[in-house]
Amino acid sequence: MTTDKKKSFVKERVSEIALLILLVALVALIRVYHGGEHGLMVVWKGEPSFTDTIVYVPEMLNLPAQDLKAEHPSVYSQLVAMDILEDNTELEQIRARRLKKRNAPPPGGKSESTAAGENKPADDKSEAQGEPASDKPAADAGSESDSKAGKQ
Repeated sequence: MTTDKKKSFVKERVSEIALLILLVALVALIRVYHGGEHGLMVVWKGEPSFTDTIVYVPEMLNLPAQDLKAEHPSVYSQLVAMDILEDNTELEQIRARRLKKRNAPPPGGKSESTAAGENKPADDKSEAQGEPASDKPAADAGSESDSKAGKQ
């Protein structure tokens, strides 16, 4: 009889250890939200961790959105998904893009007055009078022919 008692004692211990492991795994995978008008909610965390296992909703709602995102990102995303917290990140991104467009220089790096033709370079004046603009100044063209003639 003593061997039967030992076997039952070992089986009992193994089952207790297995139950304890399952309980720890369950606690690592769920998050419990409580307080406020929403009552008690049990939600899957999505990844095992022991941080933010029990969350008091009114306390999280009193935190500024930036702090909540930085300190408790998974809680923030779950509160947004459950429509308890309003998500303004898309609105903030749109505002940032509009501000960036306002402050950015126009395409091509030219100002509006240059694009309209108000500030033309000096070479463009000769084209406007009907004369073709040369790539080299006249003085340079003459000095080249003189230097070639001098070498011969």
